[in-house]
Amino acid sequence: MRRLWAAVAAAGGAGLLWVASSAYRRIARQGEITDRFVSAVDQLGHGETDVRIGGIYALERIARYSSVDRAAVREVLVAFIRNHAPWPPRPPGQYRPNAPIDMLTPLRDWAPDVQACLDVLGRDPGGRLDLHAVDLRGADLAGAHLEGANLTGAHLDKADLSGAHLKGALLRDANLEAVDLRGAWLEDAVLVGGCLGWADLSGAHLPGAILSLAHLSRTRLKDADMRRVNLVGADLAFADLGGAHLEGAILRRTVLTTALLDGTWLEGAVTDQHTRWPDGFDWRAAGASG
Repeated sequence: MRRLWAAVAAAGGAGLLWVASSAYRRIARQGEITDRFVSAVDQLGHGETDVRIGGIYALERIARYSSVDRAAVREVLVAFIRNHAPWPPRPPGQYRPNAPIDMLTPLRDWAPDVQACLDVLGRDPGGRLDLHAVDLRGADLAGAHLEGANLTGAHLDKADLSGAHLKGALLRDANLEAVDLRGAWLEDAVLVGGCLGWADLSGAHLPGAILSLAHLSRTRLKDADMRRVNLVGADLAFADLGGAHLEGAILRRTVLTTALLDGTWLEGAVTDQHTRWPDGFDWRAAGASG
């Protein structure tokens, strides 16, 4: 019997030792992560671009292996973008606000550290990003996860957002001139008053998106899914809507006078007396009502 209780006591002691050792390892590991986090944040303030980029990717590694620090890393990177790429431009080296769109070079060429932050954030679908009023002209965000992001008033002229995930994103009054949104996911996104002239949204997914008062002149929307989209007061002069699905769309006061509507699906679309159609286009026969 004594031997039995001795074995139990020994087992209990070993268990307590294991628990204590495990707790110590967790504390030590957290302390190591904290040191790495502080060091990476210090690098973000360095004068050399390469050092700042190193700090950005160090933060990504921390977020990848420490879920409790992921939100903090995300906030630090968002703050870095807002401080280094504000709109209107302030830091040296940024384009002047009225730079012609054909002069814009990729963001990675004139702000590689900001692009690096976007690369990291775009790989992390874990939270809403507050990127309102930032200067992301020429940014490479292809395939990025920006679900629910606040991009109100942001400048994304000539950015690559092809295949990007922007479901529920806020893009009110955003400048998206000549942006590449081919195959992007914009379900329920808010683009009220947005400027999308010359943008390419071919094959984009926009069910339920709000594009009221948006400027869509010469925008390419070929084969786009625009079911139930709100286009009240939008201007689609010379826009290409060939093969686009606008079933159930709201087209009140929408300007479509010079739009290309070959093969456009309009069943259930709602119009009014102020909707402007191309000459000779039979919108009733196409399935619209109003």
